[in-house]
Amino acid sequence: MNCNRVSRFVVILSLLLFFSHSSNSQIYNSYYQKGLLSFTESTWDSAAYQWINKIRYTFAHNTNGTLSGETLNTWNSNLKKWIPSTQNIFKYNVQNSISEKYNQFRSAKSGKVSSSQKTKYTYKKNKLIEEQIFDIRNKNMCLIISMSRYDYDTIGRQINKITSKYMKKSFFTCATESCQYDTIGNLIKKEWESGCSGTDILSGVNTLEYDSLRRVVCEISKTLTSEKFQKTYKYKDDKIQKIKLQKWDAKDSLWCDNYIEFYLYNIYDDVIEKLQQVRNADNSKWINGRKTIYVYIPGRIIIAEIEQKWDEVNFCWFPVFKREYKWIDKMKN
Repeated sequence: MNCNRVSRFVVILSLLLFFSHSSNSQIYNSYYQKGLLSFTESTWDSAAYQWINKIRYTFAHNTNGTLSGETLNTWNSNLKKWIPSTQNIFKYNVQNSISEKYNQFRSAKSGKVSSSQKTKYTYKKNKLIEEQIFDIRNKNMCLIISMSRYDYDTIGRQINKITSKYMKKSFFTCATESCQYDTIGNLIKKEWESGCSGTDILSGVNTLEYDSLRRVVCEISKTLTSEKFQKTYKYKDDKIQKIKLQKWDAKDSLWCDNYIEFYLYNIYDDVIEKLQQVRNADNSKWINGRKTIYVYIPGRIIIAEIEQKWDEVNFCWFPVFKREYKWIDKMKN
């Protein structure tokens, strides 16, 4: 029985299938519209015994709290400073939905603008129906790059998304997405295909199962290459306690364990620890893999995520990744 651990690439691909193709109920993650000023990501250098800066996102907000802009900065270790990489500026309509987004892409070395894009969003009855992306060559010239159109059923659920790419004076479909629902409104199946990158075509089918409380208990994702992954969820007091990821072994007709995650909460139901365990080299038992610790200040405001990796030889945890958050009127430094 070949139940060895899935390669890093396959794991990343499977996670993308589970999470990257969610329903487009919001254009932008509202998490960044609640007063977040910035977050910084660092990795641990065990040789130098110190944290090494990697990227920093900074956010600007309108007076009503909505996000007006964000900047992705990369750390230049030679200059010892942050260099802007990408900047997004947002505009809103009267319904307070994002109507336009301007992107500026900058040189990693100098920080100077190298190219720009504009995304225009169109709504009907407060539902996103069209998304157009333009290449801004200069102040007086915009060339359309791609366009996505959304269809909904009679009660407002997204059922289709078609993305077209503009080439040689015409559009061609490069990505599709369709959704199916059960009789009580749960999303039970999503099929998607994408070749907009111009390289490999990716496609897959996601199916979901629910319990009587309409909580997802099983999620199966199948890729174009016939690889199949399964995620199962266990709950307690309406909170996720355990998630298991498995890969289907077609030769032996069974699910092979890849990893399992356990969640701990504080008295406010905020996640304070996520422990991931994996199978050992000969697949005989579960061993610690990674652990993420979440740190909050009063008001249930998260200020840090610290990821650690288990050292099976020395039986100890050592740091590998850190994300630190700063909030408007919350963090003064």
